[in-house]
Amino acid sequence: MLVATTGLLEMRTPDVLFPNILPRVVGLLGIGRHALLCIQGDTLPRDRRIRVRASTGRFAKWKDVDVAELGEPNVAAALERLSPSSETIVEPGYCALRLRAHGGIIGMIYVEGHNNEGTAREWQLLELFRNKCSIAFENALLFEELNTAQKATVLAMGSLAEYKDNAAAGHLQRIERLVGDIARELRVHGRFADELDEELVEKVGLAALLHDVGMLSVSDETLGIPGELANNDMAAIQRHTVIGHRILSEAALPLRGRSLLSIAAEIARYHHERYDGSGYMEGLRGGAIPVSARIMAVADVFDALITDRQYRKAWGWSTPSPGSPSGRERTSTRWWSRRS
Repeated sequence: MLVATTGLLEMRTPDVLFPNILPRVVGLLGIGRHALLCIQGDTLPRDRRIRVRASTGRFAKWKDVDVAELGEPNVAAALERLSPSSETIVEPGYCALRLRAHGGIIGMIYVEGHNNEGTAREWQLLELFRNKCSIAFENALLFEELNTAQKATVLAMGSLAEYKDNAAAGHLQRIERLVGDIARELRVHGRFADELDEELVEKVGLAALLHDVGMLSVSDETLGIPGELANNDMAAIQRHTVIGHRILSEAALPLRGRSLLSIAAEIARYHHERYDGSGYMEGLRGGAIPVSARIMAVADVFDALITDRQYRKAWGWSTPSPGSPSGRERTSTRWWSRRS
């Protein structure tokens, strides 16, 4: 039991927890190796459908499908038997466990292969395991809910700045994916190991959504000026990095450790620095620029180049430039003045 339940509470997300529950319950009593973990009520209110979230053994190919579609009436019937008054079922041929959770979401475990009636001791061990799993299950769902709410809030804040800056449609979603994928790839290859730890890689994509939150401080008149900007208007745009950093840093103060907002503040401040020192606001060079901001800068430029702008068409992925030398020069000048 100690082996089966150790570390369950440290598995904070459903995607990590659910696949790890099954081998533990399967190995607990040697009760069989074919198992399913299912969820009921996690899509629509009062939705009675039971959906597979993790599987092993002969069920391994099934995930994110309704149990009713599996062609396994015995499995469906066993799960339907679970209720608040019958949360642990041990029968010849199978056992089933019901995991309690908040918000009407119910977890269900089905293990096929139990070949006897089950002793009182086996039932008690399964009941104890079920109680431990229920706590971990609820924690994982709460953590997922918190992450979802956090992402929705961050996306809303980022969208305000995106709307104000008239960014291309889908810019934030692409930036989140690009920044996250670049960070993960760099970590896989061992690059920047002293900076790109697991926590930063996990949070940097979402944090990048707030890179331009300081643009809310720039007037509509300045943003709407066609052509090259005067010095005072350019200075107003450049200050968005400082203002964004201040907003996010102050918001991060109550949070412990390296929070999502502290990473976002770092990105907001430094994502317009350039490796050769020609960026703003501090003119940092090379490794003096935080790696999170370097990743953001690369992703931001790449996304700008592959999307249409009012003054040019998107670059093709396989071509180094959009056209003639004069066209490249105009594009580069406009891009640098507005965004870099």
